[in-house]
Amino acid sequence: HIPLSEWMKKLAGLCGKYCYAFFLTHHYILRWMTSRFSGCQLRKSEELVVFFSCLFAVLLATKLLYDLHKSVTDFFRGLQTPQKR
Repeated sequence: HIPLSEWMKKLAGLCGKYCYAFFLTHHYILRWMTSRFSGCQLRKSEELVVFFSCLFAVLLATKLLYDLHKSVTDFFRGLQTPQKR
């Protein structure tokens, strides 16, 4: 059992880690995914499917963008650091 304060610290750390990548991706993905439904009348269940599909796509793109950024950054940091022999 993890104390609530530790759980909140882990959640806040996770949110902080990915917030910039989330910010960069969510507008584009939401616009792209929801453009197909412009002018459509959706039932509540269909709205939930669209919402969770968009959420999943944004979270996936966020994770991929973050990992790509980290890999590129680590690569260039490796070029700056002299290699020990």
